[in-house]
Amino acid sequence: MSGTATITTGDVSAILQAITPGSTDISTAKDLLNQIGNNRQLALSDASGALFAAQNGQIDFLRTYKRGNELYKAQTELLSTQMPERLQSDVNTSRRQFEIDEYYYNYKLNILYMMQVLYIAILLCIIPIACMSWGFISIIGVVITVLIIAVVAAVLIGKQVWYNKKWRDNMFWNKRYFNYVPVSETETTTTTSTTTCSA
Repeated sequence: MSGTATITTGDVSAILQAITPGSTDISTAKDLLNQIGNNRQLALSDASGALFAAQNGQIDFLRTYKRGNELYKAQTELLSTQMPERLQSDVNTSRRQFEIDEYYYNYKLNILYMMQVLYIAILLCIIPIACMSWGFISIIGVVITVLIIAVVAAVLIGKQVWYNKKWRDNMFWNKRYFNYVPVSETETTTTTSTTTCSA
């Protein structure tokens, strides 16, 4: 875009129409030329202002893009360094949650088993009592039968409770707890040297 205002053929024809053949004063033509020049100058300044605003918008956009790109690179680098640890942590958490759920499920099954044993024992005790009321069994037979059923139920339930308290692993339901104390290296070396000397 040049700094000088261009005059079109329409402007020239307008100037020529404004000048009458008999007039000696050319001020009307000068005014028209000045007005056209001013209009062109205003249009040029408006276009320059719009171009300047567009350039400022592009500069702001490039700054924002550069900042976003830097943040993206920083986030990618941070994730690439922390991702293995976070994935391993998620795997460990999921595995431990699965173990907890399995332990809880098997614990509830064990409680259900003991309640079933107790329920069956009560039902079996009702049978001889009913037979005694009908006169089929004497009171001594009922007492002996009920005692046998109670002892069997107590043994089954007591065995489960004792095993859970004494031998059941606290973290894994399907593992047995062994009261094992690892031998230190100094004790192993002393035992080996004693064996060598005695040989």
